[in-house]
Amino acid sequence: MRGSDLMIWPTRAVALLSVLVASLFGLPAQSAVTAFLSAGPTCAGGNSANFQTSGAPVQVSLCINTDTPVCSVTYRFIAPSAAKNGHFRVTGRTLAPAYGFSNLAIFAVPFDLNFDASLNAANTTDYGSGTTDSLPGPTGNSQLISTISLTPQSGATDSSYLIALDTTGAPGFSVVGVDQDSACGGT
Repeated sequence: MRGSDLMIWPTRAVALLSVLVASLFGLPAQSAVTAFLSAGPTCAGGNSANFQTSGAPVQVSLCINTDTPVCSVTYRFIAPSAAKNGHFRVTGRTLAPAYGFSNLAIFAVPFDLNFDASLNAANTTDYGSGTTDSLPGPTGNSQLISTISLTPQSGATDSSYLIALDTTGAPGFSVVGVDQDSACGGT
């Protein structure tokens, strides 16, 4: 077994997520929500993590910087290409306390991380969550949404991989729900 890097900073996906948020929810020009992936269980990790083929899980956290209240986040990860399908397996998810509500009674793991989510019904699962009390989350930087555990499989023999947010389809799968009524649509 050898050590390798799992690159988890999807610059292109982060830029797309920011544009999608602004266009989907009609945010004022001064509002911004950006997402980033961080190695480990917090938003303080780096943009890469070491892994070993068939080794221990690697944790990847989804974090946001926002100056507008956020109610929910919808996202999933994808492999960098079809040739990398199944090289990592999603083996767990931990929701941040502020975004601890999920419509999923059970996050059915494990399942393979694929480039085309349709290759595996479990890979079409929304990894996201919403606020636990139907009130908008706070504004600020480095807010943890959730942490996903990715386990390298025997096929993960390349020296590095790029894990990205799925932005396929129109308007794209990775989006956030922003507050419009101070009650996350509950009024």
